[in-house]
Amino acid sequence: MTSLSIPSIAHYFRAGAAAFFVRRRHVTAAGLGLALFTCLLGGMPLTCPAEQNFLLKGFSLGGTDKQLEVNLRLTVSEEHNLAYMLRDGAKMEMTCHVQFLRKRTFWSNELIAENTVSTRLAYDRLLREFVLDAEDAAPVRDESFRDLMSESWGNLCIPLDNPGGLEQDQSYMVKVTADLKYMEMPPWLTRSILFWSEEIIPATTFELDLTY
Repeated sequence: MTSLSIPSIAHYFRAGAAAFFVRRRHVTAAGLGLALFTCLLGGMPLTCPAEQNFLLKGFSLGGTDKQLEVNLRLTVSEEHNLAYMLRDGAKMEMTCHVQFLRKRTFWSNELIAENTVSTRLAYDRLLREFVLDAEDAAPVRDESFRDLMSESWGNLCIPLDNPGGLEQDQSYMVKVTADLKYMEMPPWLTRSILFWSEEIIPATTFELDLTY
């Protein structure tokens, strides 16, 4: 995946308390077992009960008068487990949905812009390379799964239309929701487990409060 640089930022966003606070929410398929975690961006994330989970290591928001850009550094805990599953024949898809909202006190937050991107993961046994296929981009290959993640999910740029009319000293929120699912499961897993789920990492939401 080609790295995209951030254009000159027309405006800077500052956190209300000089720091971003990230609220992480894991949602199970049944909607039960809701766990809400709060941590400082860039700080040590709290431990989650899931075997694998998304971690937000970095965030920035920039852009121009016509387009905003959300830049994310996403990683996965226990990523070596994903590498094992890919080598065994699994194919996976990660979906990342981003919303930019205006915060309101007495009403629901107002949606200003949103976008969704997806990437697909597989393993090429012939070349012994991990392959990441993204929308509107050439496939990225690497023998190291860690390096592949670093240059793709660790350097994720998601454009958003900027409708204009952003108000000074107004509170905004960027909401990022990511999930990871099987496109194809390893053959041995479908044979050995009677009931299995396509879900690898449940939907994880990061909420970042901003002041314009």
